[in-house]
Amino acid sequence: MKQSVGTASRVATVRPGRWHRVIPVRWTLLAATFLVTCGSADGQPVRFGAADDPSEKVDLRLWSDDNTVDVLAGFSLIGPTWRSATSVTAGFSTPNLTARLQSTFRTGLDGSYGPDFDESYDVLRQIDFVRFKLQSRNALYARVGAIPRVRLGTGHLVNFFNSTVAWDERTIGAEFSWQARVVELSAFTDNVVIDGVSGGRLAIRPLQWSDDARARTLTLGVNYVTDVSGSADFRRPVLAGYNVDISFVAAFVGEAALRPFASVAVIDGGGGGMGIGADFMSDNFVDVARFNLRLALYYNSRGFRPGYVGSFYQVENPKARIRRSEDFENPTQLVGIALPDSEPGNDLETELRFLIFDRFELWYNFRRHFGLQSLSEYHLRLFFRTDKLRAQFGQDRAGLRGFFTLFNDLGDQTALVFQTDYNFRKKLWLVVRSRYTYQRRDAEDGMERYLVQRRFEPLFGLRVRF
Repeated sequence: MKQSVGTASRVATVRPGRWHRVIPVRWTLLAATFLVTCGSADGQPVRFGAADDPSEKVDLRLWSDDNTVDVLAGFSLIGPTWRSATSVTAGFSTPNLTARLQSTFRTGLDGSYGPDFDESYDVLRQIDFVRFKLQSRNALYARVGAIPRVRLGTGHLVNFFNSTVAWDERTIGAEFSWQARVVELSAFTDNVVIDGVSGGRLAIRPLQWSDDARARTLTLGVNYVTDVSGSADFRRPVLAGYNVDISFVAAFVGEAALRPFASVAVIDGGGGGMGIGADFMSDNFVDVARFNLRLALYYNSRGFRPGYVGSFYQVENPKARIRRSEDFENPTQLVGIALPDSEPGNDLETELRFLIFDRFELWYNFRRHFGLQSLSEYHLRLFFRTDKLRAQFGQDRAGLRGFFTLFNDLGDQTALVFQTDYNFRKKLWLVVRSRYTYQRRDAEDGMERYLVQRRFEPLFGLRVRF
């Protein structure tokens, strides 16, 4: 990612609909001004969004063009219904540009599965990702695709945000990050049509010319996130949040660094909070790995909680809630706690992330809430690959009381992704996909309601390399 003690950021967002709306010209001019006036910085892969996501490496062979096409067939279980499924995946890889396109068609006794292709936006949903990164300096990163994991700054406002938690309604967004010696600029949007969640970060290192190595690491960050989905006036968003943070390296330990940070965040029309913590981290450990250990404390006022724009935001926000699955016929039975009903409390966050570039990732994050409400959250990402096997697992859980409630049955506030690709023989591959996601259920009060949906798909077929 960035320099060995760098930090990442973000800025913009969108949803399907309103194709005539585009990002204001002044934003584009501002970004261009930064690119022209500031020199680029050498560094490791950017620590922002999916920039270092090992699952998006199409092939392990470096510095070569590589193209693959998978043609698979099998079965699909969505909810209580089995269907047949056919899937085609095309992957393209060059040193600077990587892309993956995936299309799946399902049909059964009741006909084809409608959400596969029932609106023009489904054409965009065939894009898994298209990403660009300058290999020579790694200072510029851009990506278009479904948003899998965005953290804005320290994650005080935006943490593990994704646009895929309601899979049939997933949106195709964009991520951008650029670094210079003094300035970092990052931005994201959950939809290439500007009609949803957008966020950005501007970070400045004002003491880059100091003789003190630790002083040069001082970073001041400003973060902003907004949700304009369904709003007729962009000046009156559904949600807007502001966040400032400061961090610096207190000590260098070989190739690692201890970086304390402090953060203050406010949600417009709601509450606010402050946080202090420290990361023990290395962006590039002996050129093969990176790791991060975090311990942080947060104080929250009424109407605020850390990482509110997170894993479940698209199904649990000021305009949407999750319905309790045991009470399918009663739309008033909901899970979770609306933001205005959040009471004051404190949170303790622990995190461990270990990444071997392109091959292995373990990312654990648990935020324990101390208060009267069940507001603890848990996130886990696990990935590894060999020449014959690739396995990916991700789980997000909310509404937890404490750490030991992780061992309870999975509740309605659970999102899960599991996929394995196994090279059975030569060009023959067995692929298994499973996902705990959400489907929309409209309600009479105009609020969006979502219900848990389970999906399971075993597929078998050919992988051809060009």
